[in-house]
Amino acid sequence: MTTEIFDYGMNGEGVAKVNDIITLVPFALKDETVDVEILKNNGNYCDAKLVKIINNSPSRQNPPCPHFELCGGCDIQHMNYDEQLKFKTLLVKKTIKKITGIDVTVENTIPCNNIFAYRNKASFNYNNLNCGFFEQNSKNIVEINKCLLCNDNINTIYSLFNSFIKSNNITTIKHLIVREIENQILVGVVTKNEIDLSTFYTLLNTNFKNIGLYQIINNRKDSVVISGNIKHVAGLKEIQIHNFGLTYYVDLVGFHQTNIDIQNKLYK
Repeated sequence: MTTEIFDYGMNGEGVAKVNDIITLVPFALKDETVDVEILKNNGNYCDAKLVKIINNSPSRQNPPCPHFELCGGCDIQHMNYDEQLKFKTLLVKKTIKKITGIDVTVENTIPCNNIFAYRNKASFNYNNLNCGFFEQNSKNIVEINKCLLCNDNINTIYSLFNSFIKSNNITTIKHLIVREIENQILVGVVTKNEIDLSTFYTLLNTNFKNIGLYQIINNRKDSVVISGNIKHVAGLKEIQIHNFGLTYYVDLVGFHQTNIDIQNKLYK
């Protein structure tokens, strides 16, 4: 059926009315005319699938990532960057209105200098030898070669690790965590049981300076990544950061903003 998209949902879905019921349409943009298929009636709203775009929004772009519509890592790559910023501004305004009932003026979202390759930390998921990110609303893994949001060194370590486990047929991996700040790198391998990672550390140390490796033995059945026995294998134990005249330290587990550019704008 044909409908008009008049708003955005909390995760960037297009919002329409079909038979007077609010309908959420992933990957549809505001002011587009679209054909949709109703997937589920939840009572006060429906979930729908985008079947065809009849009139494109000028804000639509081809998603740069080939895995976009399947991978659950990103929601709004089909919007150009200006539209993404407008959506985020509107989201803040609508959220405050929903919680407080107050209409507020929200300043425009501050853009990032780098739209891609800005993340300084990533956590990749594994199931046997399948590696990547979870599919939208699923625990199925979408296999990827690289993530456009991560910097080059994170993607290189991800590739090295995948080659390492596949050549050695290691099937007990749950996650790979990589954090890089100021050319210092910490790598965490989350496993179901203890394995020998000394060969992998040699591989890392051959390709990178200032790198450290941890193994995290996690037997949990839920989605918690860092839990259980955290073992330092070799190399760096923490990253030393210099910012705003301060020197401070962060390890593999501790929180740190994943986008340094936006962090600095935020702190200023």
